[in-house]
Amino acid sequence: MKYLHAGMIFSARTLIVFFTVMNAICFAVNVPYERHNYREECSDLPMHVRRFTDKLNEANLKIFCGQFNNDQREKAMLLASQKDKNGTPLMTPDEAVEKVAEENK
Repeated sequence: MKYLHAGMIFSARTLIVFFTVMNAICFAVNVPYERHNYREECSDLPMHVRRFTDKLNEANLKIFCGQFNNDQREKAMLLASQKDKNGTPLMTPDEAVEKVAEENK
């Protein structure tokens, strides 16, 4: 009986480890982007746009989500994604938002 009990403990431990590891893998793959908890202004935006907001400081986040229209958001994201011939970004996401905001004053 003692042998059977030891085997049951081993099986229970194995299952616990298995489910713990699988849970960790699932959360590692689907990492939530909630640095800013997506203010109400940002909540209706597509996920790729919300992920961009994680790179912004608070002031630019408010402009990007609250004042920009979709075209302005796309332009800022495009500017921030441009790189020189060495692969270095030409401007940061904050600089891109500031440039688009300045152009539309």
